[in-house]
Amino acid sequence: MLRPQAAPRHPDLRGEPAELPVQQRQLRPRPAGTGQAAAAPLLPRTGYVDFVVRSATAELSPDRKGFYITFAVEEGEQYRYGPSDVVSQAVGLDPEEFRPLIETREGEVYNVREVERTIDAMTFLAGQKGYAFIQVRPRVVRDPENRTISITYELVEGPRVYVERIDIRGNTSTLDRVIRRQFDIVEGDAFNSRAIQRARARIQELDYFSRAEVRVEPGSAEDRAIVVVDVTEKLTGSLALGIGYSSTDGPVGSFIIEERNFLGRGQEVRTELTVAGQRQSVRFSFFEPALLDRDLGAGFDLYYRQTDREDESSYNETNAGFEPRVVFPTSEEGRLELRYRISKDEITPITRAATSRVQTSEFINAEAGERYTSSIGYTYTHDLRDDPIETREGFLFRFSQDFAGLGGDSQYVRTVASAKAWTSFLDGDVVLSAEIEGGALLTFGTDTTVIDRFFLGGDSFRGFAYGGLGPLDSSLFPPGPNGEVRRASDFLGGNYYAVARLQASFPIGLPEEYGIYGGVFADIGTLWGLDRNTITRNGNTFTVDDSANLRASVGLSLFWDSSFGPIRLNVAYPILSEDGDNKEYFRFTAGTRF
Repeated sequence: MLRPQAAPRHPDLRGEPAELPVQQRQLRPRPAGTGQAAAAPLLPRTGYVDFVVRSATAELSPDRKGFYITFAVEEGEQYRYGPSDVVSQAVGLDPEEFRPLIETREGEVYNVREVERTIDAMTFLAGQKGYAFIQVRPRVVRDPENRTISITYELVEGPRVYVERIDIRGNTSTLDRVIRRQFDIVEGDAFNSRAIQRARARIQELDYFSRAEVRVEPGSAEDRAIVVVDVTEKLTGSLALGIGYSSTDGPVGSFIIEERNFLGRGQEVRTELTVAGQRQSVRFSFFEPALLDRDLGAGFDLYYRQTDREDESSYNETNAGFEPRVVFPTSEEGRLELRYRISKDEITPITRAATSRVQTSEFINAEAGERYTSSIGYTYTHDLRDDPIETREGFLFRFSQDFAGLGGDSQYVRTVASAKAWTSFLDGDVVLSAEIEGGALLTFGTDTTVIDRFFLGGDSFRGFAYGGLGPLDSSLFPPGPNGEVRRASDFLGGNYYAVARLQASFPIGLPEEYGIYGGVFADIGTLWGLDRNTITRNGNTFTVDDSANLRASVGLSLFWDSSFGPIRLNVAYPILSEDGDNKEYFRFTAGTRF
């Protein structure tokens, strides 16, 4: 079945760029034969470069609300790549530096998108080297006898064009400077199509506009160009009252007031009140993405939170804090966040009757009380994703550290690192991803508490409830007043963890407009380590096994991009577990595809 496609720009078999029309979702009043070209971009992605639409007929549907269009097609032979190479006619550009960017590898099936990506990568590299006017021209040689296509990428000096001005139209509430700062170029700079594409993507990602177009018009001279930004504003504020259910927190009610473009300045303001079965919280956030109109973001969070941890342990947790932060780029793909946190954290053990068969862990009792934490930290992010929301290709790396001990009662270094890679197949319908993540908590001067340590489960380790794996205190207590056998059953978290996740998402045959996808996943990892695994209280000694026991799970996912937001259902089965682990076979939550 032919689906709506964006019109790609790709080389035809004579070696010249070709623009192909777009197939529309709505039938327009034109002869059916004119739609034949819309199918042309589809099969060259799978090697059928001789694909021809022989005829097309349109038939009115029985309900007279649409048309059935039937195409008679001829695929022809499937072509594969022959040798690919790079030549340069530009002084100073070495072809050897561009050859590693070639995606069109000999023997693989011809795919026009790989040609497009190769051209984009070479154009971008030339721009980074200061060659703003370089054009990459693919010269194609077809061999019908061997059914191969050989491509030579030619680097040539293009015409010198400069940006005369940037015109912004349609922004009735958003300030001009909010849009202008999405551009890496200004008036008088060399025209760079890649910079225009990046600016277009950034403006669309702002999500301030229902329509955002960036086009180029002729300037006052042949070597001048005018960049026109044409937008249509949309509402960016929201007032939401939500009722839902989370596998972790049970029934959830939330009240949110948010403005993502405060006073048209691009500032984000958000107040959130959440009341759930196990958690109550209030948070106020403010963020300025361009402080003093520079590429420097600054903001802060104020929060108060109460959490019932009885399901995974025997205590309640209260947190209140203030967290200011600044964010700035370190490169085109890298960003660094610097932050400070001052918080008051309280652990309140659950009091149990002496006759109860389940007692509160003496490790929890020893950590009870209030603590103040004063810490500084940073997070470095290197982002090579093609789309930050619906990622199909790319790589994301994060590394963060927090140093507590600038006053307060806690002294530790907390480190977390993660790396995730995506790739896609079948024209982006099947998305594969692999991720590794790990953390370490090192203390000096004081012991850590359950608030400081890491917990896994839920979305971070599917197949196990949040906080339902890792070091578990199941120590026996002395018999109760009536001779009852009493023991603890509390997860304590760990100072170290490591997890690997493999996952794939794919269509399940339903119409694309339903927004329903399927997925499979596998998680493997461990959580381990305490500052001390033995404690003596009231003359009794209690010991916890805090070794690095491996856990693993596999499962299926169902994703639904609903009108209420993205919904995800996980069905998981632990294949490696330990006695006492709290397993979770079903999980319902909000979240995007992997």
